[in-house]
Amino acid sequence: MFNNILFITHESSLTGAPKMLLHFIEWLKKHHPKMVITVLSLKRGLLEADFKAVSDYYYEIEDYKKPPPTLTQRVLKKIFKSKPKPTPKDLLIAQLQATAFDFVYANTVIALPIAATINHGNASKLVVHVHELNAVIKQLLPDLSSLDKQVNHFIAASNLVKSNLIEQFKIDANKITRVYECSKVKPNTVTNIEHEIFNVGASGTAHWRKGSDLFILVANYIKVNYPDYNIKFTWVGDVSKNERITIEEDLRKLHLTNVVHFIGNQTNPTSFYNDFDVFLMSSREDPFPLVCIEVGMLGKPIVCFKGATGTEEIIEQTGGGFVVPYLDIKEMAEKIVFYYNNPDSVKTHGMINTEAFSQFHPDIIAPQLLEVIKKIN
Repeated sequence: MFNNILFITHESSLTGAPKMLLHFIEWLKKHHPKMVITVLSLKRGLLEADFKAVSDYYYEIEDYKKPPPTLTQRVLKKIFKSKPKPTPKDLLIAQLQATAFDFVYANTVIALPIAATINHGNASKLVVHVHELNAVIKQLLPDLSSLDKQVNHFIAASNLVKSNLIEQFKIDANKITRVYECSKVKPNTVTNIEHEIFNVGASGTAHWRKGSDLFILVANYIKVNYPDYNIKFTWVGDVSKNERITIEEDLRKLHLTNVVHFIGNQTNPTSFYNDFDVFLMSSREDPFPLVCIEVGMLGKPIVCFKGATGTEEIIEQTGGGFVVPYLDIKEMAEKIVFYYNNPDSVKTHGMINTEAFSQFHPDIIAPQLLEVIKKIN
């Protein structure tokens, strides 16, 4: 059994990877308290205090941006050929390189280059947990294939992620293990909620990947074609200043200001999830979103696009919602209308999801992750 792991994370708001990693580390410390956990964060975020609390050692690497050298500095450097002074980042990487880790665990493709640097020349095993799909990987790490040989094993967040690594980046299938994401949520203690308004929910950072624009278009289709239906749309999650300007302009021009609400980040999003009747997964790319696990556990039907998310793998297998053709706004809207007119199906599909998504609790998924690591040669 190994005892010393370096976890490298990046608190990007675009995926639930940091939260997933936190669940895994919490489980490890509970069940293997003697294990030494080091966390290296490449970007600060809302979970910083949580990572500090659960790890034995916690480090951060920020982008140390220096002003360009002056003409005098360049001349002096050329004359004396002085070596550049190491930055705090250089010193930290050197310190981590000198540490005898059993495993280096990159929790996102963004972390792979620095993980490979730290692991270079060491006996540590390098594991990369991939929570990203094709477009995002091409944006963040287009040369993933060139780093493949430095990785001992990949963990894919869904079958969709695994297929993408094989087909688009030519990763050997034998080097990839699919382990679904995990999350947890307090049970919904409120049952048979009576709404005057049918509430269609969504969640995540408002972004092209999450399909916040598509969410608006679905709402507009229903407003135009079913004007008498009493339906509201609620988006929970971060909205940047610039994104909010464009969203509010779209809503104003479509006369949806009183119908669609982007309510921003919430300290207790579960209370809003509880109030959803249906969850609309409008993402263009979403490997296996934690929010779908959470709303599924709370008994909410899910509607998503085919080929866009690993959630499809569960919905198609169990029947806890609908998978519609990719970017088919009309079909997605019609499924919302179906649920509006069929409250019994809302309840039935919700019960299916409560059972199905309960299998993605950290107590079930974390041991699977540990077993993958143990088997790496």
